[in-house]
Amino acid sequence: MILIANLALWAGQIQGAVWEDLLDSASKREARGDQEAAERLYREAVTEAARFGESDPRLAHARQAFARFLDTLLKYKAAEDLLREALAAIDPKGVSEAPEVVACLYNLSVVLHHQGRYPEALKLVQRALRIDEATSVTPPSEIASRLKMAADLYLLVGAYKDAEVALRRALSIRSALKNSDPAATAAVLQGFGALYLWKGEFGRAEASLSEALRMLSSAGAPAGAEAIRIHESMAMLYQNLGESSRAEEHWQAALAGAEKVWGHENPETERLIAYFGNSQRILRHKREAEVLLVEAVRIGEKVLSGTHFQLAESMQYLGLLYVTERRYNEAEPLYRRSLAIAQSSFGAGDSFTAILLGNLAFLLLQKGEFSDSEGLYKQAIAIHEKTLGSQHPLVGVELDGYARVLQKTKRPKEAKQLHTRAKTILQNQDERVLAQYTVSVDKLKKKR
Repeated sequence: MILIANLALWAGQIQGAVWEDLLDSASKREARGDQEAAERLYREAVTEAARFGESDPRLAHARQAFARFLDTLLKYKAAEDLLREALAAIDPKGVSEAPEVVACLYNLSVVLHHQGRYPEALKLVQRALRIDEATSVTPPSEIASRLKMAADLYLLVGAYKDAEVALRRALSIRSALKNSDPAATAAVLQGFGALYLWKGEFGRAEASLSEALRMLSSAGAPAGAEAIRIHESMAMLYQNLGESSRAEEHWQAALAGAEKVWGHENPETERLIAYFGNSQRILRHKREAEVLLVEAVRIGEKVLSGTHFQLAESMQYLGLLYVTERRYNEAEPLYRRSLAIAQSSFGAGDSFTAILLGNLAFLLLQKGEFSDSEGLYKQAIAIHEKTLGSQHPLVGVELDGYARVLQKTKRPKEAKQLHTRAKTILQNQDERVLAQYTVSVDKLKKKR
């Protein structure tokens, strides 16, 4: 009996060594760029770890390692499936507070984030943070990183107050650490810069972003993801301030870093190309904008899912360019597809969906399809008034478009009423903030 027990123990140790050795070998192959061999080894590690049983933490660990690798290959669906299998096995009732469950929640949120499924990702991060706080097991530095993750998602869904709370907590934790990572602290400052940028507080945004860059430079930190995102935020800042040369300098720095860190055909690089292209469109650099935006859509079609919000953005920017050039037949399929993606991802009553409704309405107005245009304008205005308030500039933009439809369909009294209301809303708005929208605010302000 003793011999059998010892043999069983020895066999278990060998079995354990096998799955761990496979993961180690897979990681080394991945680091050397041998993705095919790495994928095979990760798969074998999962198969080997499965011998311990479906609910064993070692299998969950192997699945998460494999999922992380698949995520880097942009195989998001396969990565998501693995992580959901792991979570279902180790937390079947959805109530566990075990460390491996928390890790799985965060990993799954990253994969969902990369698919543009921000609300779903945020729910997972919120649950994981509640567990972190309840158990007091996670190191403070890791909690700070997870708070920054939550803040990024809050920004993406427009929850600015929640984003600021998360960022302040993350910065407080970072400031209290004796050996805090400068790059991680700079990332939190970038988050503040992005938050202030979204809120239109440009002075505070510039101060936060400049301090983040200074911190990275002083620490001699490599030009990694943190520096790229800081340059991106600074480019957007100077674009909003009308300082186009400074904005382009930062766009170029961000793109150069992205090409080096992630490569050309990557979602992060695609997003930067699209944003830079849109900035060129706003500046009326049409040829440069088209080259960038066509490339962004090409990359997006290749590396993103067909329902990814980011792809909708890129298509919308290219469509806007085509509309300014009166290339309506090229713009319309881009507008319709991006609208379908937004409705699927965020719902029919979302403010971003409303912007796309308004843009399609304007295009149809230009094509003389007044009935369809009117219906879309009504939808856009109703959503904006409900989600943003009746005095938001976007309401003014869409009211003016609707008024044009009324003029074209010989309803001058109603058209004049809407023109007056639109002009009142937009009278004191900064044109640079509204330059991304279809309606010419300058022309609207001069209307009598």
